[in-house]
This record gives sequence, structure tokens and C-alpha cells, in this order.
Amino acid sequence: LDFTKKILNNKISDINKSFIITHNQCYVGTATPFDLMRMSYLHSNRISDTLQTRTITLHETLHKIQTATHSISAESRSLRDESENLSERNRTQNQHLQESDKRIKSTIEKTQDQNIKMEESRNYIQHASTSIRESCIKINDTIEKFKKI
Repeated sequence: LDFTKKILNNKISDINKSFIITHNQCYVGTATPFDLMRMSYLHSNRISDTLQTRTITLHETLHKIQTATHSISAESRSLRDESENLSERNRTQNQHLQESDKRIKSTIEKTQDQNIKMEESRNYIQHASTSIRESCIKINDTIEKFKKI
């Protein structure tokens, strides 16, 4: 790695000088600084392509997330508006139900009052009928007495 850095920083500039490449202390091969620069260039191009592909993928993913976020936001506003409309309708219906309950209670009270008055009238009529009947009997008795006289 240090040797590679020296070559890339032009501290080692002898193109013909070769060196041994090892990996885990095992011989891999030999290379010149030119080979190393070429491989470094190819490797950096590959990394650049990979980064560009990943950047495009991230950009597309971000765009999808933004689109989904806008959609969710719009749907959220729509649901909030619908909820407010339903709440308003519910309040209106509750108000109408309360007014209807008041009218029904008033009608029930009036009906009960009328039932009481009708019962009082029926009792009065029964009492009056009884009184009239008794008076008729007395009148008939009196007429019979006059007839006898």
C-alpha cells in the first residue's frame, strides 16, 4: 500500500522497475509501476461506475420515497378533510337529534297532560251522568207523585 501511494504520488517514477506482489505472504506475481497505475486506474473507474450506479439507484429510491411521501401527505390531507366533514355532520346530526328529543319529550308531556285532562273530563262526565240520572229519577218520582195526587 505504501509502495502504491509512492507510485501514485510520483515518488517512484521508474516505469521499468518491477516489484513482487504478495497476498497474505504468498507470491501473487510481479508488476511494474505502470501496471500498478493501470490497475489503479481500472479499479478507480470500476469504483466510479459502481458509485455512479449506486447514486442513480439512491436517486431513484429517493424519488420513489418523495413520490410516496407526497401521496401519503395528500391522502392524509384528504382523510383529515373527510374526518372534519364527518365530525361536522355528526355534530349537526347530534344537534338535530337533541332538538328531536326535546320535541318528543314536549309531545309526551302534552299527551300526558291531555290524558290527565281527559281522565278528569271522563270522571266529571261520569259524575255528571250519575247526578243527571239521580235527578231524572227524582223528577220521575216527583211526576209520579203528582200523578197520584
